[in-house]
Amino acid sequence: MFKLGGVDFSQSMTVVSVSLLDFVLMLQAAKAGMRHQATAQVSLSDRGEQWWFSRQRGVVWLRIRDRFDQAWINGSCPAEVFENLVDQCLSDALRLMCWEHPELRHNQYLQSLNDVS
Repeated sequence: MFKLGGVDFSQSMTVVSVSLLDFVLMLQAAKAGMRHQATAQVSLSDRGEQWWFSRQRGVVWLRIRDRFDQAWINGSCPAEVFENLVDQCLSDALRLMCWEHPELRHNQYLQSLNDVS
């Protein structure tokens, strides 16, 4: 489940399961993009839907189409909350992956992800 400002954005991903790492890296890309620009448009690697992020006056806004492509889903939260949420998602994803597959603890790429946040 991924909620931002009380809005559940995970409903857009219920038809086909999502790679946890892919999802977290998408959020990291949005966070990194908004460090340099006010907006970031990102998507998961295996689907065409776009997630639009924008930062305005200390608030991060997220906008996606619903799973039936009939309406927009909008949510927002303070930028600091968003950045902490993204960092926590990354930490939790890596912890879960290493719990399930202890050999991943030695993967240099996964270790380097902790340095990104």
